[in-house]
Amino acid sequence: MAYSFADSTANTWVSNWLRKPTIRVALGYALAIVSVSAAFAAAQAFLYFHLHLAIMSFSFCAIAITFWHGGVTPGILAVVLVVLIRTFVFSTGSDLISRISYDLVFVLFSVFMAQATRARNELEVRVAKRTAALTKANEDLQLENVERKRAEEALQEHVAALRSALEEIQLLKDQLYKENLALREEIDVNRMFQCGGSA
Repeated sequence: MAYSFADSTANTWVSNWLRKPTIRVALGYALAIVSVSAAFAAAQAFLYFHLHLAIMSFSFCAIAITFWHGGVTPGILAVVLVVLIRTFVFSTGSDLISRISYDLVFVLFSVFMAQATRARNELEVRVAKRTAALTKANEDLQLENVERKRAEEALQEHVAALRSALEEIQLLKDQLYKENLALREEIDVNRMFQCGGSA
């Protein structure tokens, strides 16, 4: 029991810690540096096999990961780092037009990723709003359901009370009918005696 409490406390602490804006921003920039470093290391390893264009693929991956998980500003940092590493490490023998072309490709890709990230963030906000609205509607429906059940129970109680009253009225009616019959018989008997005594 103590282990699960400690585990949930640690998870809560980490979750709350990651929600802080400064921590998230710092982690986004760290992601930019780590992802570009990993792309550089992987590209260096591929150079051993004489695959010179591997830096492009790994760079696009690093940029996409940083934009998607770190945000727009860390993504821009990743683009700058990729351009600098590609320019000064991998493209030392390239001419100016091919460098500008590669840089333009990275800039266009970063604009695409910035738009995709912005669209995803807007979608998350819309989903959060709709989820909140649906949650409120669900709570309202549950409250309405509880009120309806209470009304049904009250109605059932009133119906039961009316049935009981109707049964009592029926018993009283039957009793009055029997007493009325008995009274009529008594009146008829008295009349017979009065008529028979006067004749």
